[in-house]
Order: sequence, then C-alpha cells, then structure tokens
Amino acid sequence: SGLLDAPPSGADMASPIPRRIVQFWDRPDPPPDVQELMESWPALNPGFAYRRHDGASAQAWLLAHHPPEVVMAFRRADHPARKADIFRLAVLAAEGGVYADADDRCVAPLDGLLRPGARFVGYQEIRGAIGNNVIAAVPGHPVIVAALQEAVEATHRGDRGDVWLDTGPGMLSRRLAAHIATAGAPPEAALDGFAILTEMEFRATVAMHCAAAYKATPLHWKVARGTTRRPVLDDETRVLLGLAEGQAEPAEDGVRG
Repeated sequence: SGLLDAPPSGADMASPIPRRIVQFWDRPDPPPDVQELMESWPALNPGFAYRRHDGASAQAWLLAHHPPEVVMAFRRADHPARKADIFRLAVLAAEGGVYADADDRCVAPLDGLLRPGARFVGYQEIRGAIGNNVIAAVPGHPVIVAALQEAVEATHRGDRGDVWLDTGPGMLSRRLAAHIATAGAPPEAALDGFAILTEMEFRATVAMHCAAAYKATPLHWKVARGTTRRPVLDDETRVLLGLAEGQAEPAEDGVRG
C-alpha cells in the first residue's frame, strides 16, 4: 500500500544516523576473499568511522557497553551467525550507525541509503521480510532495542530452531510489525522516521550475499542448518580456506557471513 516507501533522497535534512560502520568476523584474520569484500566499506566511505570486530574484541566491547545477560547470550550462541545477529543489534542499540555483513560488498557511498530524516534504514526482501545483513539506525531505536531483547531471550531459552527466525531477519520483521501494531497511532505515524527501501533500491549501494569460499562449509549458517547441500570443496576453495590437501573441513565454530 505504499506505507514502506522510503522518503526521497536529496532533501536538505540530513539523517541523524551516526556516520560509523561496524562489521564482524568471528576470527581475527578473514579469508582473502572475505577480506576484500570488507575492505570495500571504508574504501567507499572515507567520511565514516570504521571498526571490524572478531569474536574476542566483540565480547570485550559487549562487556563495556551492555549488561551481563547480553554478554552471556553472545557467549552461549551456538553458531557464529547467532553471535553476529546479537552483536549487530547490541552495537546499533548502544551506538547507532551502519552494520554490514562480511559477505556484502559496498559498491557506492552510503549517503545514497541514509535518507533525509531517517532514524532506521533497512530494506524489504523479495519474500517480504526486513533484511538484517545491512541495517542503519540511531542509538536506542525502539525496534533495534526490542529485537536485541528478543534475540537475547531466545538464546538463553536455548532456542535451536532456524537462525533466520530466532535471531535474524524473521525476528527483526516481527519486532517491526509489533512496533507498528502497538504504537497506538495510524501506521503512517508509527513509520515516521523509517526508510524501508526495496531490495532493488538497496542494491544500488550494496552487492548483497556475495560468493565466498566459506559458504561451501558449515561455517555458513545455511549449510549448518541443512537447507543448503554441503558441496565437495575444490582445490581453489581449499586454498582460500587455508586447508591442506586431505585436511578436514573446518568445524562449525568458525566465521560468519
């Protein structure tokens, strides 16, 4: 019905979203193909502060900025995808800015996404959910705060269902829907300050879900949950992952894209 149409770009009013970019890779040294994708973000956005966290630095940051239940949820998360989901929400809730997944390539400056006056910027996937691979928000945004609380609670309950539904885009979409439904105002008013772009609009700035060698292993959440068949790794992929000939594929405690 047009309620999610984003405000036009180019107006005089700037977005209040902080100009910082945060990314996460579970280990200190991403594989070369992932490293190259991540480097695209600071390269195309020199006016943004940039931080890349690994598992240890993310936990240290959480200890400094969030209560123990958030830190423990991050520690208890059974796959790097869940850790990344918790961490992105925790960063945006506390500091705001832009969070981008490690398998996304920035192809144009972020100014094209941060629409005038927008306090939350996201996109609607083809199937209707709100994507969480790239999100931008002001600190303390109510949808982000509520999503973080639900992700933490789900982790402490021991939910081991679909990552997409438990802590990912499915859960974020529920929180946005709940925000609209409980706002006590017409949907138009409840969505004030939201810029929910179409996937095609988003792709003008972000090449999403790019190919990477780790996606052939359980290090990728789709393979780990069994919805994507685990392929046999070719020699080039083994080199990218740092595997010697005949060496077993990495276990599921590795990185997340």
